[in-house]
Amino acid sequence: MIDFARGVCRWVPPIVAVILLAAASATAQQSAIVRGTVVDSATTNPTPGARVSARSLRDTATIIAGAIADRAGNFSVELPSAGGYLLQITSVGYQPRSVVARVGGGDLQLGRIVLAPRDVQGNEVVVSDQRLAAVQNGDTTELDAKAFKTAPDANVEDLVRKMPTITMQDGKIKAQGEDVQKVLVDGRPFFGDDPTATMRNLPAEMVDKIQIYDQQGDQSQFTGFNTGNSNKTINVVTRPTMRNGQFGKIYGGYGLDNKYKAGGNFSLFNGDTRISIIAQTNNVSEQNFAIEDILGAMGGGGGMFGGGMGRVMMAMGRPHGGGSSGGGGGRWSRGGGGISDFLVDSREGLSTTHAAGVNYSDRFGSVADLTASYFFNLTNTESEQTLLRQYVLPSASNQRYNEQNNSESDNINHRFNAKLDLRLDSLNSITLRPRLTLQQNDGSSSLRGNNSAGEVQTGASNSTTATDLTGLSFSNDLLFRHSFGTPGRTFSANLSTSYNSNIGTSNQRSDNSFLQPSPSFDTLIQNADLDKNGWSASGNLSYTEPLATGMGLLFSYAPSVSVSNSDQQTMSPLDGGTVGESAMVLDSALSSRAESRTTTHTGGVTYQYRDSTWELSAGASYQWSGFQYDDQFPIPSTVERTYGDLLPTASVRYNFSRDASLRLSYRTSVSMPGVDQLQSALNNSNPLLLSIGDPSLQESYQHNLFVRYSSTNVPSASNFFAMLGGSLTSSYIGNQTIIPTRDTTLANGVAIQQGAQLTQPINLDGYISARSFASYGFPVSFLKSNLNLFASANYTRTPGIINNVQNDAHAPSVGIGVVLSSNISEAVDFTISNNFTGNLVRNSVRQDQNTEYTNNIARARLSWTLFENVVLGTDLTHQSNNGLAEENNGDYLLWNASLGVKFLPENRGELRLAVNDILNQNTSVSRTVNDAYIEDLKSTVLGRYALLTFTYSIRNFGGMSLPTPFPPPGGDAPPPPPPGR
Repeated sequence: MIDFARGVCRWVPPIVAVILLAAASATAQQSAIVRGTVVDSATTNPTPGARVSARSLRDTATIIAGAIADRAGNFSVELPSAGGYLLQITSVGYQPRSVVARVGGGDLQLGRIVLAPRDVQGNEVVVSDQRLAAVQNGDTTELDAKAFKTAPDANVEDLVRKMPTITMQDGKIKAQGEDVQKVLVDGRPFFGDDPTATMRNLPAEMVDKIQIYDQQGDQSQFTGFNTGNSNKTINVVTRPTMRNGQFGKIYGGYGLDNKYKAGGNFSLFNGDTRISIIAQTNNVSEQNFAIEDILGAMGGGGGMFGGGMGRVMMAMGRPHGGGSSGGGGGRWSRGGGGISDFLVDSREGLSTTHAAGVNYSDRFGSVADLTASYFFNLTNTESEQTLLRQYVLPSASNQRYNEQNNSESDNINHRFNAKLDLRLDSLNSITLRPRLTLQQNDGSSSLRGNNSAGEVQTGASNSTTATDLTGLSFSNDLLFRHSFGTPGRTFSANLSTSYNSNIGTSNQRSDNSFLQPSPSFDTLIQNADLDKNGWSASGNLSYTEPLATGMGLLFSYAPSVSVSNSDQQTMSPLDGGTVGESAMVLDSALSSRAESRTTTHTGGVTYQYRDSTWELSAGASYQWSGFQYDDQFPIPSTVERTYGDLLPTASVRYNFSRDASLRLSYRTSVSMPGVDQLQSALNNSNPLLLSIGDPSLQESYQHNLFVRYSSTNVPSASNFFAMLGGSLTSSYIGNQTIIPTRDTTLANGVAIQQGAQLTQPINLDGYISARSFASYGFPVSFLKSNLNLFASANYTRTPGIINNVQNDAHAPSVGIGVVLSSNISEAVDFTISNNFTGNLVRNSVRQDQNTEYTNNIARARLSWTLFENVVLGTDLTHQSNNGLAEENNGDYLLWNASLGVKFLPENRGELRLAVNDILNQNTSVSRTVNDAYIEDLKSTVLGRYALLTFTYSIRNFGGMSLPTPFPPPGGDAPPPPPPGR
């Protein structure tokens, strides 16, 4: 048994102490404030983003305070005491200026500070070699890219890995403990909503700042009211000196065992006109796009594995997929008639990828702003996976399920995204957002599975499956905005429409044996056709009315209707014969045709108060929902329900200072079951793991509470962030699982043989999910490096029913990590990190099956440029797993190394020899925990290979360009809040 508590207790106290000390220092009270406004000497326009640093006249070598000018050029610097100070004001494109400020007992107003433009072709002026890495501006955390030195050929992903509060987990970017859902470039979309495409195809040297905030929807940004529906967003602010020019790279490489990769990216920036092209082809499992493109219009998941409340990925190398977590209305897998049964899920394994994309962005004066992108990928994936599953049964029987699955899939995906902003006049504007995805997926799999009780095998199945699925998904948002003559009085109307369609075939043969109490054997042959489609339309009418300075009301009304249709026809041989001997006839027990329709009407009112210190918002909506489910085949039936729900919301934000703020938010939501969860047709795609829907499912109601604190300390150039969030769900859609000890026929007529099992969705109360995250970052001067400490604690309680007994699975976990990243020079770039995760699983039944498991990943990465043109690179990752299945425990070391030589003018050419996984120990192991079982999944990943690659870099910049400000939609209306507000 793992000494879990001892390990946690050893590390938690020092981390917590450091974090608490950071919080205390960040909120220290200041006694004097200096205010001013920075303007352009030629135009008298404000210069947003100007940096103001304060130094005592007694010690001008040390920065003791600082600030960044807002959109209006205003700044306020909080000083520790009265006295004489030297203020230094710098901004890209302007000559620096120094101002002496003598502060008495009160605040000091400096008025306008004029900056003169200068030629920015040369290097930027840096006042101090210790830059302020992070600045807090309201709800926006702004990170200075120049405070994090990277290698000359680094991309944005390499840069953000060094930054505080940003981590990489399961191949996904996390910021402030949450998944990043959008990455913008200068506030505009780049390749749609694909964070990976932006991070891996933009060079780090272009970045001026990284901004992290929660982006509200277009309608909320216009009204200025925080509705609580936001996306964690990173905005990449480029250097003004690199907004005119061409940049990119072209590469090609070949190695042993016919391994290859080739591709490139090219961008043409000319002020507001931007065109980017990316392309790649390789057979080394590399992709510069999000894993969601592998699924595209299909949604998610394969029919092989069930969901759970958490999957912990432990891939040594680049992760090939991610886990999932429960929440919301719950997650139920393997539904009858679901798309997952027609899609071979091969996201993990060995991939050959061909992809290309183009992104276009332009502004047409003050009238129109257009961004559009198209992306294509073709991926072939071969996967071998081994699954070990241990069930938590009320009885003492030791029920296990083991599986080996070999699969191959070909996926073709087309994706188009666009955003068009039209300014009709000074009071009216329109935003249009169309999205289209087309996909084709062909797959085949061979599965060997068996169930056992103790040492006795009870059932086994060998099956082969071939699938062919085509998907289409289209959605469009149209937003109209109108501002009245009175500031704060607005009207907006949003119309959202969507349509999706999936058509597929699945041909399966399964040879099954049920060995207890007496052996029986059968062969299932079935050919299934799926036609699933749906559409939705929703609107949102909003009217805002000002009450007084900083106060206002929001009135909203939102109707919606959504319709889903599913038609699955399964053909089986007549009288259990074989294909060719017997005619194929419709199997009514495995076929279904159903339609669900949901109609909602939601009306509400929200009050908001805002000043420089406080932002308060409180509101409530009433939602009427009408739900109708028509089961048309095999047995016609109709279920109709209506619901009435009160949905309160509230949020509070308090600014302790310009650099420290606290936000608390609470919101509620409801969700309806999907058509796959309602269908009564039996799904026997795996004869050992049967599943069926439940037409009696009810809606789920969720409460969400979120608290976040962030601050920066200018004198120490440190930053602190803490987050705590949680949700409580009533009528959670969980699972009930039946594992019979003898052949059983249920009340609904479904027969289950001993050695098989049946899973069905069910409404249960008591689902709880809580998560927390804290980080503290500061420079280590004597090492010329930055140190980031972070800690997390999560908890999930998932209810479920197994053999008619409720089991509540409690899963607390803690994580502690540290990242030391160099800031020495571009010639020496290293990062050292360690991330420890500890997990407990506690069940309310069969407590003897409680378990503990840990995962520790230590990594060291170095890029060292010698003699100006020789680049040595190495990457070591050590992973230790404990508490998993015995064959998955142990230590693994992944070692990659490369040696490159740069040549050609300006070192634009490079020839690099790289060896991946030198010790050939790469592995991928994941653990999934839910209310019914604990499982370990081991997948094949790419092992050792070597490539000799030539890369040519393109760099041609033509000077500074400032983006044209797109005017806010409304003459007298207040401007939209800054990002994150």
